[in-house]
Amino acid sequence: LPDDLDLAALADPQATTAVYMPLATLPELAARLLAAGVEPDRPVCAVFKATRPDERHIAGTLATIAGLLGSEAPAGPCLLIVGWVLRTRLPTNALSHDPDTCGAAAKPCKAERASHCRPH
Repeated sequence: LPDDLDLAALADPQATTAVYMPLATLPELAARLLAAGVEPDRPVCAVFKATRPDERHIAGTLATIAGLLGSEAPAGPCLLIVGWVLRTRLPTNALSHDPDTCGAAAKPCKAERASHCRPH
């Protein structure tokens, strides 16, 4: 990640951020955003192979997404969306920190061609 990344702009709770091909830098990006004051429970959705028949979503929070994606070993192009706008688009359990729900690293929330991850 560039040293001059405007973390204050990305930390703005009114902002929705989209990051293309973030997998290699996701742990560092998440750590830097958390250190800049972004809420750990800010909703995040990774969209793989967008618009293709095998499109896939993995949803979580800023605090959980790196672990969710790491445990899944996803392949293909990825678009990461970060922002409170997703709160109304994601299933409630995708944003949970309860280890028995789909927001936990052991059970990531996945959807095949589902609309709940898509911002409008």
